[in-house]
Amino acid sequence: MKIDKYIPYLTKEDKIFLIQIIMLLGLIILTKLLLD
Repeated sequence: MKIDKYIPYLTKEDKIFLIQIIMLLGLIILTKLLLD
């Protein structure tokens, strides 16, 4: 899946969706670090 070719065509909803995924991944990583 080539993300690069979709970047120029992102709508506002797509950007919000991506930000939510990034934040979710960040939370998962943080909890793993804290639990270790």
